[in-house]
Amino acid sequence: MKLVIQKRVEIALRSLGKVEQKQITHALAALSLVKQEEFGRSAKIRRLHTSGEKLYVYRGNLRLRLILSVHNGTIIVEDVVDHDRLNKLPLNRVQP
Repeated sequence: MKLVIQKRVEIALRSLGKVEQKQITHALAALSLVKQEEFGRSAKIRRLHTSGEKLYVYRGNLRLRLILSVHNGTIIVEDVVDHDRLNKLPLNRVQP
């Protein structure tokens, strides 16, 4: 699938240390290899319960998670958030 990275994600990546940058870059490369028909069934991708747009979570490394949306066969990386911060949000109920 095509992968689009939002500007705020690019900024967040630049603020990370070299090791975390490499880990997230590796995660993005793996994410781009996910086929559209497999996206919803992937064990690495979890759907967030939200009242609006369908959002998904992908593990970037032990600490960071990638927030994703999907439009017309394109994965959009919306944000990079700390795992602990994600768990504190009201939409932290993750569906397998």
